[in-house]
Amino acid sequence: MISETPEPRPHRLFLSLSGLVVIAGLQPIADGLLTFADLYGSPAPPRLIHAVEVGQISAATALFAWLALRVIHRTTLDRVSPRRRLLERGAAVTIGALAIYTAMPAAGLQLVGVAVFGVAVTWLALEVCRAHGLPLDRPTAPADRTEKLWSVAPLAFGACLAGGTATALLLTALGGAGVPVMEGQQLAATGITNALDMVLNVTWAAGIEDVVMVAAVTTLLTAARRPAWQIYTTVCVLEVGVHAYIGIPAIGMLLYAAGRVWIYRRYHRLLPMVAGHIAYDLIAALNQTLPPNYRDVMFTLALAAGLLYDWWEKRTKVAQSPPPARSGQRPETATDQAPPPSPDAPSVRR
Repeated sequence: MISETPEPRPHRLFLSLSGLVVIAGLQPIADGLLTFADLYGSPAPPRLIHAVEVGQISAATALFAWLALRVIHRTTLDRVSPRRRLLERGAAVTIGALAIYTAMPAAGLQLVGVAVFGVAVTWLALEVCRAHGLPLDRPTAPADRTEKLWSVAPLAFGACLAGGTATALLLTALGGAGVPVMEGQQLAATGITNALDMVLNVTWAAGIEDVVMVAAVTTLLTAARRPAWQIYTTVCVLEVGVHAYIGIPAIGMLLYAAGRVWIYRRYHRLLPMVAGHIAYDLIAALNQTLPPNYRDVMFTLALAAGLLYDWWEKRTKVAQSPPPARSGQRPETATDQAPPPSPDAPSVRR
């Protein structure tokens, strides 16, 4: 008899969702809103900035305890081997402790701490959703692992491109009209000065934005049977809050958020969405280092490559598919291939 996983209760789903959102989004949303207020003439007092720093340390401490408890609960000896139990529990404690240490301003590891925190939150989100019987990456068949990777990733790239383009257009339009907006490029605003900083920031973005704010929020709210508009609204508010440091043009990130929610709800594939997001961030960062006249070349080449691959993949599938049955002809089945023996045929005694 196969035991089915009990349906999670809505109040437990909401508690898990609230905890994940607070832990993952406290500092980035608070920093974004503080920068937004400073742009429009309301600088934050030092006491409030200190409160955000303390809040991040508290969030990292809660992450450490929650992740450790979830991994300990899952890695009992009746489920895993002693070696695996030791490795997973040790890794959970280590990444949680590093998240607390790097969250302290005195550590001086700002972007390293951001990446460590992103990895730890990613692991926590996977463990929490797994505990509710809700995997965040759910291929329907083994063949979907490769097929959906190359079909979903370009869609995620396009959603990121749509949001980034809308935000850039609003930046140009509102900045030209005298509205206070983010000064300079996004790399400078996020403190990225070299390739290592970019890798660390992309690691954080994949964990916080893709895994928690899109995949976990969508999965938990869907399991709680909340309507689609609530899912879209929640994710859009979170994403705009994270990017509030841009100013009013951050509303362009609504396309960025809503597009990725639609993709995830349709395909329920996490890894391809993360791949598309990372590809966009890396190309966008490289694009900002080019002269202005060449900044559209990178995205044009990326889109052309994606369209070319999609065309090639569809053409390959058509070539490999069996020819359609002729009109009036019944498709051949396994029973058609081996007709039953004739009654007149001699029998063979075994």
